[in-house]
Amino acid sequence: MLGSVASGFAAQGMTASAHSIGYKTEVSMQPISKDQVCTNLRAVEINVAFAEPPTIYIASEIPVGSCRYNSTLAHERQHVSFATEASETVVVDLQNGLGDLLASRLPLTSANAGEAQQLSLQMVKDAVEPVAARHMAGERLKNLAIDSQASYEALSAECPGE
Repeated sequence: MLGSVASGFAAQGMTASAHSIGYKTEVSMQPISKDQVCTNLRAVEINVAFAEPPTIYIASEIPVGSCRYNSTLAHERQHVSFATEASETVVVDLQNGLGDLLASRLPLTSANAGEAQQLSLQMVKDAVEPVAARHMAGERLKNLAIDSQASYEALSAECPGE
């Protein structure tokens, strides 16, 4: 539904998207003593994706195929593009720097195999989350930039009389 007109414009569309980051680690362990294990990462798998496919909503009052519909759809597709770009840049940054960062924190020592697996997974998460957060913050700023009153007024001006 169209949003209420406030300050001369109304919301015409919305995009729903959420990022998902999954982690999987494979470790190698060597006993150090009766109560300690030395652990290294053998493999790390990080999956950066959408939790669900992005969904674009356009107010039902806007006729499909109209100038307003196409203009709103193009605007909402920009939001999807920003989300896709954020995910892609997270992956690139991780490919370029994660190996060195993790290598600087290894090997780990722990009391047992279970703790070793937990510590290695937490180490990976602690390395990935700031990178992801930085790119998601950049995405949010881009979204805010195109969701300003000025951008909505420009969008409305594309289809005078509709």
